[in-house]
Amino acid sequence: MDCRNCGAPLPANDNVCVYCKTRHDVDLQSLNKPVSAGAEGNRICPRCEEKLTALRVTLGSHKATIDRCKSCLGIFFDPGELEELVDASVKKPDQVDYRRLNKVSHNRRLDGGRAVRYLKCPVCRELMNRKSYKTSSGIIIDICRDHGVWLDGGELNEIMHWTHAGGEIHAEEKKRERQHLEDTRRSIQSMATGGTAYTHGAGNRGWPGDDAAGLGIGAVIGFIIRSILD
Repeated sequence: MDCRNCGAPLPANDNVCVYCKTRHDVDLQSLNKPVSAGAEGNRICPRCEEKLTALRVTLGSHKATIDRCKSCLGIFFDPGELEELVDASVKKPDQVDYRRLNKVSHNRRLDGGRAVRYLKCPVCRELMNRKSYKTSSGIIIDICRDHGVWLDGGELNEIMHWTHAGGEIHAEEKKRERQHLEDTRRSIQSMATGGTAYTHGAGNRGWPGDDAAGLGIGAVIGFIIRSILD
């Protein structure tokens, strides 16, 4: 996303241009849905400690209320609303656009970022958990198990770009790769411990080159796979 005033690229996870200081409401513009301002409620912004403003947005065939901070443009979603919004707003591709996906990751690496700290839930004021959206997106969101999800200004836009680039498909691919490596590691570990031995030569069992100390090829392959998984 570029600054609409000077054209400079906006830093990841921030809606304020570092050059001309223009603040962008890119999250709401990216929805391309009718949005109307509502009254301030009792929910508090975990960044600015100001009351959040309730907004009505269209999610598919129905409307929902989300809460936004007018200062930092962060948004709070009740449970399930973020997923509904993404499903209603983004046409999911059939395959991964790696060029676009790499650009999303590149923009995040360019971001200087703010100091990492745990934020309070806008509703219960308990500290929320930090978690990567869809496990492997690299977009860190704040979650209250009981009340919902907080996105800092710019993160909704990143999630939509990541999804449009096939991020969910890529996440599933990575998950299958890790599961395959884990299954291979378990198989090799079973062989190394005698659960299933490789037979080489008459009457000989074990991996070729295994010595009395158990430091043969089976142990080496197991070490390599563990290194990949870690």
